[in-house]
Amino acid sequence: MVRVRLNIKLIIFLFVVLLFYNFGYKIIHYYYCKKTNSEELDNMRYNYFNQNTTQAEKNRIYVWFKVRGKGIDEGHNPDSKAQEWCYIINYWSQN
Repeated sequence: MVRVRLNIKLIIFLFVVLLFYNFGYKIIHYYYCKKTNSEELDNMRYNYFNQNTTQAEKNRIYVWFKVRGKGIDEGHNPDSKAQEWCYIINYWSQN
């Protein structure tokens, strides 16, 4: 009986982890999009395309956009779930 209970808890835990992996980044995108106004979005887009912006700053802005689920480059292919999580972790480690 104890072994069955432990297996059920493990299955539920793995199910929750799988759900979070598959859909958690979309919730994070939604949160950051709601928090960001259009003026800030336009300002970051302007800074990205500004000639005086360094490559390091462009990379930071690129990650800023990706965390919000937005693309900055035209024709950018959709990213995998793992890549989306990498952007989020990278963004959080920058701040």
